Formats: sequence, C-alpha cells, structure tokens
Amino acid sequence: MTYTARQLESEIDELYDGPEVKYTYLQWRTKEPVTAFGIIEGWSWIADEMGVGSWFVLGDFGRVSVIEAETGGEGHGEHCELVLRVESPDGVVRYFQKNGYYASFYGTDWDGAFFEVTPEQQTVTVYTKLPKGD
Repeated sequence: MTYTARQLESEIDELYDGPEVKYTYLQWRTKEPVTAFGIIEGWSWIADEMGVGSWFVLGDFGRVSVIEAETGGEGHGEHCELVLRVESPDGVVRYFQKNGYYASFYGTDWDGAFFEVTPEQQTVTVYTKLPKGD
C-alpha cells in the first residue's frame, strides 16, 4: 500500500473515535506482552498507556509499533516525540515521528508535526568522571 505521512496521521487520529482494535503492550512490571481489545484514545494514549514495545494493526497500513516515546514531564523538558515503525502486510517497513509539547499544568499536547524518518546510527562521545585518585 502506498500512503503519505498525512494519510497515516489522519488514520491514527481517527482511532480516538473509532472501533475497538486488538493491541499488544508490555506489562510494566514483568515486561511480558499482553494482548487486549479497546479504543486507542489518541497520541497520548499510544505514548503513555501503550508505550515502547507495544503495537497494533491499523487496517491496510499494517503493524504499527512504538519504537521510542519521549513524553516530557517534570524535569524532562518540553519537547516530546513518538517514533512509530509501520510494517505493511507486504513487508515494507517505514518509520514516522510525531512531535509534541509538554507543559506541567496540563500534560502533553501532540499537535506537532508528523513526518517520515529513517533510523541512523551515530557515535556519541560522553565524558565520565574519573575515580578519586590523588
């Protein structure tokens, strides 16, 4: 199936009002997969309630998996992002990012841009304090 990021975003937006769907999430304590049926209540629900490692099937789009969820929070900054991996029934894999904004007085707003991304490995240098030596 050929589709644009906007078409996928629109289909996910419609889930808020839509029918119950089967979804799988990782139980927070055991990290075991749990399958359930329910209404996926928007972007916040996907990011916070389902979380990283969860997935659901979205019609002809295929399997939508949560790869990354930076949801902000007190002391965690304002920028939020959600990265989804979409695998179509014919095996084509695409990645998409949804941006949002966190405010302490009302939570996360997922009204930011939605666009296609590609995974890219990068080397990062960090500096670690040495043990007390002298």
